[in-house]
Amino acid sequence: MKNVALSVLALAVACPAPSRAHGSGLEEPGADLMNDPVTVTTRKQRALRDAPGVVTIITREDIMASGARDLVDVLELVPGLQFGVDVEGALGPSVRGLWGTEGKVLLLVDGIEMNERLYGTAQYGMGLPVELIERIEIIRGPGSVVYGGFAELAVVQVTTVQPETLGGLELHGMGSLMDADPGRVGAAAAWGRAFDEDLRLSVSAYGAHGAMSHGTYTQPVSPPGGGPTRDLSGTTQDARWLNLFAEYRGLAVRFLYDGQSHDSRDGYGELLDRTARLGFTGYFAEARYTLAIGERVVVTPRLGFKRQRPWRSDDATLPTFYDKTADKFSGGLMVDAELAEDLDLQAAVEIFHDHGRLDDAREIGTQRTFGGRDSLEVTNGAGYVQAIWNPEIITLVAGLRGEFSEQFTGTVVPRVGAIWSRDRFFIKGLLSRAFRTPALENIGLTHSTDIRPEQTTVLEAEVGYVIPYTFALTANVFDMRLQDPIVFTYNQTSDAEEYTNEQRTGSRGIEVVQRVMGAWGQTELSYSHYTARDINRVARYAVPGEASALLGAAQHKLAFRGRFVAPARFTVAPSAVFLSERYGVDGAWAEPAEADGFEPRIHREPPVLRLNLFVSYSPPGTNRLYVGAGVFDATDSGYRAVQPHDSGHGALPLAGREWLLKIGYALPFGGDTPPEP
Repeated sequence: MKNVALSVLALAVACPAPSRAHGSGLEEPGADLMNDPVTVTTRKQRALRDAPGVVTIITREDIMASGARDLVDVLELVPGLQFGVDVEGALGPSVRGLWGTEGKVLLLVDGIEMNERLYGTAQYGMGLPVELIERIEIIRGPGSVVYGGFAELAVVQVTTVQPETLGGLELHGMGSLMDADPGRVGAAAAWGRAFDEDLRLSVSAYGAHGAMSHGTYTQPVSPPGGGPTRDLSGTTQDARWLNLFAEYRGLAVRFLYDGQSHDSRDGYGELLDRTARLGFTGYFAEARYTLAIGERVVVTPRLGFKRQRPWRSDDATLPTFYDKTADKFSGGLMVDAELAEDLDLQAAVEIFHDHGRLDDAREIGTQRTFGGRDSLEVTNGAGYVQAIWNPEIITLVAGLRGEFSEQFTGTVVPRVGAIWSRDRFFIKGLLSRAFRTPALENIGLTHSTDIRPEQTTVLEAEVGYVIPYTFALTANVFDMRLQDPIVFTYNQTSDAEEYTNEQRTGSRGIEVVQRVMGAWGQTELSYSHYTARDINRVARYAVPGEASALLGAAQHKLAFRGRFVAPARFTVAPSAVFLSERYGVDGAWAEPAEADGFEPRIHREPPVLRLNLFVSYSPPGTNRLYVGAGVFDATDSGYRAVQPHDSGHGALPLAGREWLLKIGYALPFGGDTPPEP
């Protein structure tokens, strides 16, 4: 590991640092990474160098140039993030080696929590139109002090295109082939305008349909020796999206609809007699009012509601049957106060009520009651306070969040940090506590009545060197420890799920990011590594004989993305992801030498390199038209998603080589030219 890390650092330092390019478009504030504004760490805009967290920023220009098909394509290029298969063909993220899909990674879209309240999961497939994303900010680390219990390992904050960015109507279309077979098709439209300082309006819609995989899934069997297979050709996924926004004199109202569905032939690891259709439907509404009291205090009350029907499968003859609804009612008040020129204080109180219920009372398939009840309701209250002091060249951060539930003993977590910044250098040292509140199904499943929140302690240090508009190099080390982690268990014999608190798990490691930019474009190269040696005590996450590794997540990851400006308004954008070997469990088999037990049968996924290339073009004299074409996984690497927990699911083949075509057109108001995509 040390040799690889040193090689990456050497490459980063050896890369030429081009001179600042006048007229290249890189002189805008967003191109200066040291002072690029972020909001994800504090909910209030701060320069990246002063933000209390390890943050990755992805702009609309990055996304459009890359040709990304969905949010997974975008996030796979972020250090420390990988995707594995959960169950029933659904993907979820691992963060720094730790499985994070069930309530450990918070996904926000325009400030609205997208995680469902039954299991805590969020879907990262093609449900969200990436063409309509203005900006993504990712905290690679905890955010529980500000956001609560789903922000334990990471926060992904997505901001869609704003009215002032649109300035009219945008249309986008997409189509692809998986070699000679149909891939996906999609269309998106967005309209928005800031009419004056008081009124802002926008609406966006999106629909897509596409193939999931043309590979073959092999069922884990007992004893080993190869099992039955299922051809995944013909499995499809669909997405529908609607986003309505209005703001008038400080009162902002937003409504979101997110409808996703996909086919599954792999269930919880077993082969299904026929294809199951899984649905994930959500309705979200939020209203907030921003009130300035004098010049130094801003008060923001907020009300929210969401209704979700995740994992819905209505075929009662299949083991995937599941039919439940979860509602969340929430309200809160946030206060931002500038107590002095160099001292900011942020405080908030929140209350939220979760209500889960069975829409079909039958206990068949994977569906079970909430501990013998048809519904379950939980009310939580929370409050946090965070102070940021900026004397001269140092920033000091101190925060505290308390969350209290009628189901659990109260949880209190702190965050403290110090950030030294001068000229081109900055250093961050952060200590954060985080927690993961059990979701409704964690509580309601029959054997999970005594489940309790898990606690996380994270130590991080980051150093950075930046030449504005030209060069940036950052490196961070981390140590993450999860106490009493909530661990998923699936029993294929009884077709039952349950959750238990295990002893501990965690990881430590390093992440290095190097970025170079100039008139010719920009490149970003990152390396990330983790080890779980002497930390992980959860058997279902462990790899026998490889104490440093965790199931499903490669210990070494290299990611590259570039955007090169070619003559005649062409942009060439290569990207690549390399993952070292990963380990998965192909089921369990009886060991004759053991009197009572089963031992996991481990399989090794070889290292994999996926190469992508996208070329886009805007005709001279206009920024209205955008056309792009490219290929993803150009070498058809055979990449498979591995389950990061020992629950009997084999490696799942994903989409192979895919040829993609995109087109976009903007119709601005009053002849004004919109921002170039």
